[in-house]
Amino acid sequence: MKKYLMVICALMMCFAVAGCGNTEGTNKNNANSSAANEATTSNATTTKPETTTKEETTTTTAAPKIDPNRKTDIRKTCWGDSLEDVKSLEEKEPDVESDNLIAYDTTVNGAPTTICYYFNDFDQLYSILYLTDDSKGAQASQMILRYNSFVDLITEKYGSPTKNSKAVLNDLAKYCDSDAQALNLGYIAYFTEWPYNSRTDASMMMQNENYSVGITIRFKSNSVSEPASDPDI
Repeated sequence: MKKYLMVICALMMCFAVAGCGNTEGTNKNNANSSAANEATTSNATTTKPETTTKEETTTTTAAPKIDPNRKTDIRKTCWGDSLEDVKSLEEKEPDVESDNLIAYDTTVNGAPTTICYYFNDFDQLYSILYLTDDSKGAQASQMILRYNSFVDLITEKYGSPTKNSKAVLNDLAKYCDSDAQALNLGYIAYFTEWPYNSRTDASMMMQNENYSVGITIRFKSNSVSEPASDPDI
């Protein structure tokens, strides 16, 4: 009996050792399997950062396409040109700009002049004004010479004026020593108009307004309509 018990104990010890060995192997296999799974999962979820090259794009506004050989009306422009057309033709930023007007300070015929371009509600050029005055120190006599010089210049293109008059605004003009004095006092004004043209009406006037002698030259289209409420130009 004692011998039998010893055999049973020995067998139980063998099974215990075997069980421990199997458990250790299983645990080792499970550990290896977990490591492998973690490696697989890491490889699957780790993505190499993408390198993105950002290309810079420059937005440019194409200049209006204008026929360089076209017959123009005033300066480089034609009646009906858009505001952007005229800006591209002047080749510089305007000194004044609104929805229907752009203006440039420049020199015309040797005189400091502001050129105003007017556009109707359809963005079509319909009128151009040349404005020059005595703000740069010109005397009334010099303004008369300037006026006559502009008359000659416009006559070269449109022919002899149909009207070229000196209007008396105040009877006191007859007591003045000269036309320059009468002009400077606002007693007289000058007005000139050129023959009808199928495309352009041209007129000019000079008078003293608000203690300043000024010349206004107006060119107006005969083919492009003016807005319903034409500015007081």
